[in-house]
Amino acid sequence: MVNNTVIIPVAVLASICVCMFVFMWWWFPRAWARGDASDRAEYDERKRQRELAEETAVGSEGDTGVELGERTSQARVTYVPPVTPY
Repeated sequence: MVNNTVIIPVAVLASICVCMFVFMWWWFPRAWARGDASDRAEYDERKRQRELAEETAVGSEGDTGVELGERTSQARVTYVPPVTPY
């Protein structure tokens, strides 16, 4: 006969693992899409700024006192871990 002292903890742990798997299966694609959309929006903004700067530089015909306009967002400061030699 099967011992219930083993089955109950295994069933509880298995159900927790299944719940975690289902949550990750639901959450990860949404987080990935959100991050991808954020990166794409930042890329489009930087591209717009570069095109504006190029148009301004071409239109100034060599004038050095040209202002490029306001910056809409600052570059993010991120933590860069030190490089560990292998």
